[in-house]
Amino acid sequence: MALNSPNKNYTLRILDGNPTDIESRGSGLVALGTTMETTAAALKKISEGTTQIAESVDAIREAAGEIDSDLADASVRYKMTGETLKTYAAALLTAHQTIHPLIDDIETAHSTAESKRNAANDAAGDVDSLETVWLWETAPTEAELKKAAAASSTAASAATTAENNLDELWETFETAFGAWSDAYDNAVGDIQKAIDTADNNDGFWENLSDFLDVLGYIITALAIIALFLTGPIAAIVLAVVAVLTVISLIGHLAAAITGNGSWVDVAVDVVGLLTFGAGTVAARSIAKGLLGTSMRTLTVGGRNAVQTAIRSTMKPAVWWNPLGNAWRAGSAFIRSRVQTIPAVFSIPNAGRAITGGSQRMADFLAFTAKVEQRFGTNPGVAAWLQQAKTAVPSVGERIANTAQWAGLTAFDFADKGLNEFSNSYGEFKDFLTTPKLG
Repeated sequence: MALNSPNKNYTLRILDGNPTDIESRGSGLVALGTTMETTAAALKKISEGTTQIAESVDAIREAAGEIDSDLADASVRYKMTGETLKTYAAALLTAHQTIHPLIDDIETAHSTAESKRNAANDAAGDVDSLETVWLWETAPTEAELKKAAAASSTAASAATTAENNLDELWETFETAFGAWSDAYDNAVGDIQKAIDTADNNDGFWENLSDFLDVLGYIITALAIIALFLTGPIAAIVLAVVAVLTVISLIGHLAAAITGNGSWVDVAVDVVGLLTFGAGTVAARSIAKGLLGTSMRTLTVGGRNAVQTAIRSTMKPAVWWNPLGNAWRAGSAFIRSRVQTIPAVFSIPNAGRAITGGSQRMADFLAFTAKVEQRFGTNPGVAAWLQQAKTAVPSVGERIANTAQWAGLTAFDFADKGLNEFSNSYGEFKDFLTTPKLG
């Protein structure tokens, strides 16, 4: 159980934060701020025409004038923040050197004091027991009473010494902990002061964040729409989703690296890229089912079976009418392709995409459903349908695919919903990129 100091109720604990890392980060920010300050001054001279450059570069002067002010503001923010971190790093180092060695000493002293108190209470109890004589008991001798009193006095003195030692340790701890706590509060306030003084809130990154938020909703919407589409149109929409997700990933990665975004958003984009749509489109099938070449081969086999079925309803081929034979064969070929094209937009297709594990599997399942609906009574087509059904994901595999889709979708929507409606979630994501002071 954690111990708390007696006067100020400070918890006895190791202080978070690495002073060396914080000092290094502070020095880096100061150096960066100084570089920005120098660059801003140079740009200001260019914009004012106080440096020797050709008169033909008015456009450069104008651009320099637009940038130097923002850069100067940023330099103020980074230099002040850096100096604050360096000051706090020194205070944290002092606190570490004082507080951390005290932890074991205080815990030991606390245990000793508690043991001495118990011993003193026991010794006092022995004196009370000797002084309380019942009718049936023999009264203690004077020597026994003196011995018990001496033992009680010695135990009480030892307990007082242990208590005083513990109090001294606690006093040293509270002084050091209070100094660190003040330094921490000052650092937080000075960082905010740096932001206020610079009057600079990284507008570019805020605009990028807003853009990426909107892009995330667009990606999710397109991915949901793709669930209901089939064929080439679905493939095109998914390609757009993939491209937009890459753009989102690059944006979130840049923001996270520069400390203006969180790695949570990067993880969401990575999941989205792997699942073709931020989790709202089912990932590649968990099953070993129908993929790639085997799927295309079966599809061609199904169309050929339909073509044969259609041709069987026409006049048989005769040797003396080659043009009629060719016409009927061509007609059967075209009809077998046209009549087995699934609807471009289909509500059941969403379920097929989810349970099948991929959009390609959804297209194949839509194709087999169309074939069975229109030509399932033909023996050749029926035989092909039996072959196709053995190649698609089993019930167990479909359950696994559905669970995978549900988990990834929940991950995506939870992130969007929490980001929109939960301040604590946003604060958690901000915490990931805020300078750690303690």
